[in-house]
Amino acid sequence: MTTLRIPFNRRLARSLCPRLALAALSIVLSGCDDAPEKPGRAASPTGNPPSLLGQEPDLENAGSARRVDAETAGLELDRFTLSLPEDEAHAAMADYLIKLAADQPELAAAFLSRISRVDERRRLLEAITEAWAKSAPEDLYRWAQENLAGAERLNAAEGAILALADSKAWDRAAEFLDDLPFSTERSGITERLAQLWAWSDPAAAFSWAFNMEDQSNRGRALTAMADWLAGKRPDLVAQVLHSENQAPRVKTDLIRALARVQAGGEIDLDLVSSLSEPLQQAFHSEIVATLRKTGVQQALDYAAGLENSAWRTEGRRLVLDEILQRNPAEAAAQFSAFEDSEAVQPALADWFVDRWYALDSEAASMWIGELPPGEVRDRAVLSLVENVSLTDLDAAAAWAGSIEDQDLQKAAAEWLSRFQPRQP
Repeated sequence: MTTLRIPFNRRLARSLCPRLALAALSIVLSGCDDAPEKPGRAASPTGNPPSLLGQEPDLENAGSARRVDAETAGLELDRFTLSLPEDEAHAAMADYLIKLAADQPELAAAFLSRISRVDERRRLLEAITEAWAKSAPEDLYRWAQENLAGAERLNAAEGAILALADSKAWDRAAEFLDDLPFSTERSGITERLAQLWAWSDPAAAFSWAFNMEDQSNRGRALTAMADWLAGKRPDLVAQVLHSENQAPRVKTDLIRALARVQAGGEIDLDLVSSLSEPLQQAFHSEIVATLRKTGVQQALDYAAGLENSAWRTEGRRLVLDEILQRNPAEAAAQFSAFEDSEAVQPALADWFVDRWYALDSEAASMWIGELPPGEVRDRAVLSLVENVSLTDLDAAAAWAGSIEDQDLQKAAAEWLSRFQPRQP
């Protein structure tokens, strides 16, 4: 009997319904209808399409509870492609590989290129990274460097680096981090590694961060571990503060961390007094900001004891801001209680009105109207004029007319002139 062979056209087969596609495929695989039946190729009694592996398709358990080789996995993926519509096939392949990744992440990684849809590819890469990072993080890192690009490479590399950190392989993690290109994402990995390392070994973490060649990443690492260094090794914080090659922002972050640790306890005045004036002010401001959360009076007392009048004023401003958020009337009473000899009220009047007006414009206006004549009232009125003019120019002009100080009168007139229509 002459054997009839029908050439198999994959595109044509996939354009037909799934059952017809499988029928066409079975003709090619069997050769002819009188050919001996191959073992494992019997039709499914359940009506499901037969598997190329000679098994019932099991989409729920595919890739799990058994180890497979690359050829087997490839055939499983082909089965999904041939037996399901395109959308379902793609989702089934992704699910299969995700389950495969739990036990064999390196094998799942070999088939990553078959998954092109963004969400499914992201889920698969996350599964590969999670499993591979636990079993062989260095292999994961090398694979990512050789086979991935952009955000995918950084995400997989991050998984490998943090897994090495979890196992205390700090130097290896740092070495891999140094190989990554500079980017915002790399900066994030730098910060996380610094935090983990500082928690485990502050001295070693500090040595790594302090000697980084790139200033930006050096600063990010030192800032990320600032709280740990301030709590465990304040001597290392002092080393950064006295270093000439550290960015001012990094020094400010570290001195603020030190202040948070020392607030309410013993303050290293020798260290603080050896710093530049801006750093000293940052330290004292952070002390006040920390104390005000637990006790307003304690924060006010600390601010009052500062030797620099500008620092005293800033400290009191921070305390007022805390009170103003919860009780404006109490903040107004505290404002009025400041001694005139300190010139705190005139210095803070415009800021105080700005903040209060934003919270309660009516209450702020009433309070200003009750102030006695003088510099404090004039400065408060000027701030009110600037705020009111945005919604009611006539009312703002009326308030400006009550200012007594000539310089402040001029400032109010100049402000209001911005809202006057220009002459043709």
